Amino acid sequence: MKRIIYDAFRFCWLSFRYFVELFVSRERLDCFLNKLGFFRWKDSAFSRVRVLADGTELRFHPDDEKIIREIHEDGCYARAEILDGDVVVDVGAHVGVFSIYAARKTPRGRVIAVEPAPTNLEFLRYNVEKNSLRNVKIFDCALSDKAGQAELFFPGDHALYTLKPNAPTAVSHAVRLRTLDDLFEAESITNCKLLKIDAERSEYAVLQGGARALKVVHQLLVEAGKEEATHEKVLAFLRERGFQCSIVLDTPGGIVLYAVRSGETAQKE
Repeated sequence: MKRIIYDAFRFCWLSFRYFVELFVSRERLDCFLNKLGFFRWKDSAFSRVRVLADGTELRFHPDDEKIIREIHEDGCYARAEILDGDVVVDVGAHVGVFSIYAARKTPRGRVIAVEPAPTNLEFLRYNVEKNSLRNVKIFDCALSDKAGQAELFFPGDHALYTLKPNAPTAVSHAVRLRTLDDLFEAESITNCKLLKIDAERSEYAVLQGGARALKVVHQLLVEAGKEEATHEKVLAFLRERGFQCSIVLDTPGGIVLYAVRSGETAQKE
């Protein structure tokens, strides 16, 4: 029933948005709605809860179902091997779908979940606590090629927060920037079985900030967009550092790539 109500609301909302954007830019409209508290109300009113086959309970935004399908049904990330005791780093953890998936596979290991977006962080913390996962540590920050402060922009979809806006007037939040090297050093990570990156147009910058960290990473899963040929830069960067790369998923907007250090056995060919 809640889904039917949401679909009806979504149809009305998109129709309204289409009409208003004939006169006002999307970014200015979002800023106005954000000041009214519209997006926070929408998150609260239409958030959903789903219990997966393994007993995991997830709270998520209605549009996040595609992420659940990719990981738990389509096996988009199943190429990478995770064994009990492994360390997994999830950059762009969103509401925790992959972090929790990884934590289930390595109960005696560690999962480092990095997520800077406020609403996503709220859902991520809820999901980790609800599933009693003591092996997940959450970092409230964004990763890039240098440390500092930045603005994180909200493009209307909670899965698409980005440090690179399409327009300077978009809704934004101040966030802390760290580097992958800094994170690995702070957590004393000397052997990372899997590094997953989904950073919405910042994947290449994340890798650039991890020259030392990548030396102890065995596998990577990276979602890289095709805008500004980011996917090609990511592939070249990893190959230059001794990783064998293969494309798991190729869409008009981007790719999901799996990389394994040369000399190690690629998983699940």
